[in-house]
Amino acid sequence: MMTTTKVYCRMVEKAFSFLNTKYDMILFLIYEANENEQGATGHWFTVALNLDAKKFQIIDSLRPPTDPSLFEKAHKVRAKIITLWKKYTAKHDGCTVPAVFNYEIQFITRYRQFGIHDCGLFTLKAMELWDGSRLPKIIGSSEINLRKLSF
Repeated sequence: MMTTTKVYCRMVEKAFSFLNTKYDMILFLIYEANENEQGATGHWFTVALNLDAKKFQIIDSLRPPTDPSLFEKAHKVRAKIITLWKKYTAKHDGCTVPAVFNYEIQFITRYRQFGIHDCGLFTLKAMELWDGSRLPKIIGSSEINLRKLSF
């Protein structure tokens, strides 16, 4: 029987097993638990590893780039992705993979959620629509109101 940890490790390895495939971007959905309040909900944001632009792009609909917790979390996520990148791409001899170790972090701004609990929806829309350089107007207030009516 395969443990949850083994299943998770195989999923991560599969995500990084791309032999000589040309990707322009790999998107990571990040959940940050709220460690300050017991039982409180956390926060979702997106990290785009943009291979064409040679950047780690952080798309957070709630916090500005000057927020210390976002700055710290973005750097930790970048370090984890680089660690996984080294671990799983090194297994493939002769595989041409980009060297992401020197990629800078870029915070994507001018993209804000409407309410405190809208980060999950905005994160999914950002992952759907991010083209590596701009986000169109993602969600209108009418879509947010429809979503709230359904709950």
